Amino acid sequence: MKILCLGDSITVGAHVDGYIPGGYRSRLAARLRRAGVEAEFVGRQFLNPGLDDPDSRHEGYSGYCIVGDDVRLGLYEMLDEIYEHPVDLTLLMIGVNDLYGGIEPTAVAARLERLLEGIFLRNPAGSIVLGSLIGATDKALDRRCAETNALYRQIAEKDPRVTWCDLFGLDRKSDFWDPVHPNEVGLEKMADAWASTILSHMNA
Repeated sequence: MKILCLGDSITVGAHVDGYIPGGYRSRLAARLRRAGVEAEFVGRQFLNPGLDDPDSRHEGYSGYCIVGDDVRLGLYEMLDEIYEHPVDLTLLMIGVNDLYGGIEPTAVAARLERLLEGIFLRNPAGSIVLGSLIGATDKALDRRCAETNALYRQIAEKDPRVTWCDLFGLDRKSDFWDPVHPNEVGLEKMADAWASTILSHMNA
């Protein structure tokens, strides 16, 4: 199974000291291996591979939004390159930079729908696991993440090609190293949630 991890700096595994090796991706790969799942993590990005999977790839881009604007670059504009080759499963988590830039939750959700349409147009045989935003230690931003997640979940539940993955359960005091990025404990929890959702998706 070819898995594409698509998102922002959280997908990369950003940390104050650079990167946490492999981010959630390496931890997820280990869980899938233990479950007997043969998965190849694909993409064009080699930045921050895991210690146990140096060939692991992804499509994580620090600072990116869903759709580009005058301030930030977006994933939508790169879809032709990202999906040059078909993948079986996309793990998508994106949107906190849109919120951070002042975009309202309803507009962020509309951007997400546009992104999903673009992905399926280019990768029609694939499925998507849509991860929720993990939240933030800043209370105002955390509320906006929660509002956005409610809209995201509605989008996921009305499309049989999309499976919802709830990643919002991280502890705001112990699982983040800055307002929006998870530390190693947070990444372990993310990997647990991704793995559980993927395994359920495969058995559905």
